[in-house]
Amino acid sequence: MPHELIVYILALIPVVERTAIIIGIVKLDVTPMVALPLGILGNLTPVVPLLLFLEPVSNWISKKISLFERFFNYLFEHTRRRHSHKMDRYGIIGIFITAAIPAPGMGPWSASLVAFIFGTDFWPAFIAIIAGTVVAGLIFVAAALGLIALTNLGSPLISSSIILLLIILGVMIWRNQKK
Repeated sequence: MPHELIVYILALIPVVERTAIIIGIVKLDVTPMVALPLGILGNLTPVVPLLLFLEPVSNWISKKISLFERFFNYLFEHTRRRHSHKMDRYGIIGIFITAAIPAPGMGPWSASLVAFIFGTDFWPAFIAIIAGTVVAGLIFVAAALGLIALTNLGSPLISSSIILLLIILGVMIWRNQKK
């Protein structure tokens, strides 16, 4: 399978979507100029169906299965109650930030869910998600090139130690964001 196709497919999958560009550049030897657009395109491929069909699908499922109706009502009301002040404050910028932050649980899938739950119109949400995904992609290209530079320092022990420290720092920042 061509490495470029692997980058695109990885970028489609939630959870690993954010690592597709790094894996493409660092492990598969795909150039940044190829990995970046493929990663962005893969990240954005599910956004249009999510933005267009999440509401009708959840409404249809809710009508067919009463358990799902109660679940969706609880989930949406709970989410709106807890986070509506953030959407009131940040609006479309919040959707952009959700797509742009290179952290677990963030990205175009999550930004699409935020747009759906808060009833954001298609075009503003789509444009914000595109912009956020491009920013995240650029961050991942920089991270991949940084990893390559670190591994070329000479000593695998030094490189591994720096990478481990960066991972620990990333986890600490992510845990702080959750609080």
